Amino acid sequence: MIDFTQMKAFSEEPLILTEGDGVRVRDVDGKWYFDGLSGTFCLSLGHGNAQLVAAATSQLSRLALAAPTMATSDRSLELARDLLSLLPPQYTTLKWGSSGSEAVEAAIKMARQFHRQAGDPRKYKVLSHYRAYHGVTGHALAASGWRASRSPYEPLAAGFVHLHTPDPYRPPFDVDPAEVGATYVRLVEQVIELEGPETIAALITEPILMSAGVVIPPPDYPPALRALCDRHDIVLVFDEIITGFGRTGRLFASELTATWPDILVFGKGLTGGYVALSATVITDRLRAPSGDPPGSSSQPATRTPETLSRAQSASRRCRRCVTSTWWRTPPPVASRRSNGCARCRRASRESGTFAGRVSCSASSSCAATTPRSGFPSRRTSASGSGKPPAGRGCSSGRATGWRCSLRR
Repeated sequence: MIDFTQMKAFSEEPLILTEGDGVRVRDVDGKWYFDGLSGTFCLSLGHGNAQLVAAATSQLSRLALAAPTMATSDRSLELARDLLSLLPPQYTTLKWGSSGSEAVEAAIKMARQFHRQAGDPRKYKVLSHYRAYHGVTGHALAASGWRASRSPYEPLAAGFVHLHTPDPYRPPFDVDPAEVGATYVRLVEQVIELEGPETIAALITEPILMSAGVVIPPPDYPPALRALCDRHDIVLVFDEIITGFGRTGRLFASELTATWPDILVFGKGLTGGYVALSATVITDRLRAPSGDPPGSSSQPATRTPETLSRAQSASRRCRRCVTSTWWRTPPPVASRRSNGCARCRRASRESGTFAGRVSCSASSSCAATTPRSGFPSRRTSASGSGKPPAGRGCSSGRATGWRCSLRR
């Protein structure tokens, strides 16, 4: 069965794929297609990426599973450290998941648990937008805003309240275009007041609402949501399952408006679609009532070391291709001088887990870097020459104009 698909119609003429190469896939009849959807917004590193295959193969021969109720693995800790180093310092704790739906479920539970442990058990409601998509499982589906997806399974869980889609081009009201964002914000504030702020646990949204038609909210809308949530002690959740890891040209779409949530969820591009992995990341403020130490990570049984190893490889490769730097810097400017691109010249954050600069391949000389503590050196490419090996690169590299470091 396929989610949200009428199987009677699908079974009459099914699309059965057998292999992929770069941005193309081939079906059982030998016909090639251009994978314009990038799998499901996730194959940012292309089909048949040799580096990811090698990372998985190496780990499978090393350790298959670390029982999550009794132990963890070095790959889990390394990837957690690697990901947290990409985010602002308030993010200290993450939980692994197997899908975007699972990550959203975890975010909703964490928000409710936070309020309960902080002494506000009445806060349980979750605000989300109409036309948004947050997953197929119970609470994730309840937070989603499409009637066709929800109605076959209703009644869904109680406590989910929907807001107007913040579409700047098709607003349900007649105001000056400059006032569209502020009007949407006032509608959100009215809903909060009518529902009772003392009953609202979280507000979840995508920074860019993909299933709504790639709706980019007015630029003043995300910061205003952040302010409303702070005022009413509501946990703000950003669903970056699709937009994370370079889909918008920045590593995270949160960077576009410099607005960061209390809980950040991402997946898909985290592994380039090669394995099922997602993460739910929370700030130290949300972690504190639980009593867990900073830097904690939770690893369910499905998060095998092989999966984490491949994700570690994919996340490193992805951030060398996107036109994004760290969270507090502006977009990079390409430079062909001998010291590499502007992104590679940024100052390193001095900590025990991050030393040196992160390289990209905007110029052939941009290969020598100081390796991170505990991580392989990036002084040369996979070919050992300091230049990207010949072949096809990932779609992120081509779309943004950088020379891709993932050429096969």
